[in-house]
Amino acid sequence: MTKKHTTLIIAALFMAAAVSFGCSDSGTGDDQTLKYSIGAEGGACKEDGTCNSSGLSCNEETKTCLKVIVTCEGGDICPVGYECINDKCVAKDTTVCAPACSAGQECKDNKCVAVGPKAGEDGGACLAEDKCSSDELECKNNICSTKPCPVGMVLIKGGKFQMGSDKVTINGTTTDCSKAGQFCSDEYPQHDVTVSDFCMDENEFTNGDRKTLTATAAFTGFIWPDVYSDTTFNTDTQPLIWVKWTEAKAICEKQGKSLPTEAEWEYTARGGTKAEYGIKDGVAPTKDNACWSCENNACKKSTTCNVKSYSPNAFGLYDMSGNVWEWVEDYYNAYPGAGETYWKDIKKDTYRVLRGGSWGLTDPVNLRAADRYNNEPDVRGGSIGFRCVSAPQDSTE
Repeated sequence: MTKKHTTLIIAALFMAAAVSFGCSDSGTGDDQTLKYSIGAEGGACKEDGTCNSSGLSCNEETKTCLKVIVTCEGGDICPVGYECINDKCVAKDTTVCAPACSAGQECKDNKCVAVGPKAGEDGGACLAEDKCSSDELECKNNICSTKPCPVGMVLIKGGKFQMGSDKVTINGTTTDCSKAGQFCSDEYPQHDVTVSDFCMDENEFTNGDRKTLTATAAFTGFIWPDVYSDTTFNTDTQPLIWVKWTEAKAICEKQGKSLPTEAEWEYTARGGTKAEYGIKDGVAPTKDNACWSCENNACKKSTTCNVKSYSPNAFGLYDMSGNVWEWVEDYYNAYPGAGETYWKDIKKDTYRVLRGGSWGLTDPVNLRAADRYNNEPDVRGGSIGFRCVSAPQDSTE
């Protein structure tokens, strides 16, 4: 006894036979029209006795191509594309499933499984060279996942650092910041601060960013600051200037972001270290590493620089020293434990803080990471800009 036998389905035998003999409605053979193609199911066999598909067989009696069904010895009837192995129907093609898979499923090894993310997509395997299909995704452990920060922002891993200054040494001269009347009096005392993970714009907000956001729904009807009258400040890659604190805050918030706190700003400027400046390697500013006018106007600037003109700091952030002063969230108030010597004549909760120094400065003390400048929140200026921060989508490694 054989393990299987083949049964030819001879459906509509007389119809198939009629096709074989070339009968037509007209009763003549001269103008006949065949209903089935040669080699197709129900059609005449090819001259060599074969059919167009492995699922068809040429019936010797009718000379027509009919479906083949395999019946296992145990009685299981296998559909087309399957064969009987050890009394079980097994697909010849592992991409064939019966019954057919439903929506959201695919056939793998003859089983319907849920369709997974495609390679390069969120949750899918990484593409060649650890790439993903979108700038919003990154490759980690060979899986593409959403970046913790939007495009154009940098993930800043939080930590503890010493904020402010007790003493500052510039060009070999040390200044005691605990004394009133010093350039660093408002930085005293140096104190421990801990910041959580956050995302920060890698560069200052630009004129080009303004153009891009103006076309978005979130900024419909938004009243932007007037375009600065000097066109040498207005290229797309230069920082947006002439912006109030209130405007800078609103622009950040409409993007789902915020202005950085003083602590966040100083932490990122220092690059997570004790760096004195927000410059690559934390070194003092020169004409080659920061946008400023240098001591004695040795590299005098007449306008802002294009963002990213100089190397970034340790966190990958540009222009943390120089280019434009940047608004931060905080009021210009005393640090804890500062005492009243310096602050007795400064009105609390009135002025807002600016950080980083700007293109027109000639004294390096103002480009330090700890340096604090202040102004009324409604003040505009040709050297005042901002950048934004946001919470990370996922701060895990």
